[in-house]
Amino acid sequence: MHIIQFDSYFNLTSNFAKLILPSPLLIEREGTITTGERRIRLVRKVREPVGEALEEWKVYCKLAKMFDAKGFDYKNVFEIFDEAVKVVKAYNNVDAKRVYSGEDFFADKKIKFYRLNPEKFKGFESMRSKNYPFILFTFRSKYHFLTNEATGKSETLNRMKEAGPFFYLNKEDAARLKIRNYDEIIVKSKAGSLNGYAFISKRILRGYVGAHFHFESLLINKLFPLEFDPRAFTPNFKCVAVKIIKRKK
Repeated sequence: MHIIQFDSYFNLTSNFAKLILPSPLLIEREGTITTGERRIRLVRKVREPVGEALEEWKVYCKLAKMFDAKGFDYKNVFEIFDEAVKVVKAYNNVDAKRVYSGEDFFADKKIKFYRLNPEKFKGFESMRSKNYPFILFTFRSKYHFLTNEATGKSETLNRMKEAGPFFYLNKEDAARLKIRNYDEIIVKSKAGSLNGYAFISKRILRGYVGAHFHFESLLINKLFPLEFDPRAFTPNFKCVAVKIIKRKK
């Protein structure tokens, strides 16, 4: 299998790629982004791409031309979006010209207002056991984004006090386990084990441990068994029962 990677930075995926093509940053490209709420947002180019970086659609068009493929004679990204609006059912209610004039649209739905009812949720207490008395949950850092390829290169963001790859503990739990800030600890689940550093936080409730999922140096998903939600069919990377051991010096 040959992996071709489009990216603006070298990252873990680069180790597996047979070919790496430089991709422009978001501020170096034109187009639209459809968000998780299916809102279509316009992106305007702020500066030209650095070096030989090309937007992906331009690479595809060049490749299609090499193979004498038809239908790839696009002059700009608006033509591609306009075609998608016409042929993709989810975008049928979208006006491409109005989107490019700065107006918001939603793919596959209209703006509606609903009365929201709380979801019935039993909680995570059933996960706990004598051997694994803590619930570890993952969350985002305000200083980093997703798997940290871009934000992790910022010296300013990496200097933030709570921006590192820590296990966040409740003050009372930490005191009982004789753990202090920056002590090295071992966190174990039925699926795996990780070494990391403790950070005591007022935001963490007793019996819980928090961890960010952004860091290569703390591959938190190793603690999660391969389990899928029966309704959404998504893997559980959110909560798992663990135990905490203070590592001996």
